[in-house]
Amino acid sequence: MQRQDALKLTTTDSLDQATTETILIAIDNNNPSISANLSNNQFRSSNFDLIITASDSAGLKGAPTASVLVEITGVSISTPSKNGNDYTYTISIPNTSTFTATKVTIRFTAEDKYGKTSDFNFIYKIDLDPPVFTEINYPASDFINLPDNYSYRITGKASDVGSGLKDVRYAVLSGD
Repeated sequence: MQRQDALKLTTTDSLDQATTETILIAIDNNNPSISANLSNNQFRSSNFDLIITASDSAGLKGAPTASVLVEITGVSISTPSKNGNDYTYTISIPNTSTFTATKVTIRFTAEDKYGKTSDFNFIYKIDLDPPVFTEINYPASDFINLPDNYSYRITGKASDVGSGLKDVRYAVLSGD
């Protein structure tokens, strides 16, 4: 329940002279709600936009505040743009070739006009290692005897210890 009421105060002296004052009081039993459009613990490798949705029936004091919980050099959070209850922040990731953190936690805090707060922790991971090929096998000769043999078999394994493999592709780079 959130509402604002007027409270009338009256004081009277022994000569029946009265002074009346009305003050406004607020009853606020609810904290703001706050959520994000992206799931926690996803891998990121470049800048990205995060939409924080924050609302409160009494109204918010302003945009939710954002802070990186453990100071990580280079991670920055933009001032949000607002669209209704949605606040879009751009999260900047430093150059991953010099970055050492593999997990970043950003705390967003929404405050309603009466001072009640709610926190939401957004966590993302940084994949610092590229995928690797292992056990690559191919014929000893790089010659394919056409038209007798139309195949050239290459086998091996690809792996990624971070975000996982997206795909494995091949391409013929040159030929006569």
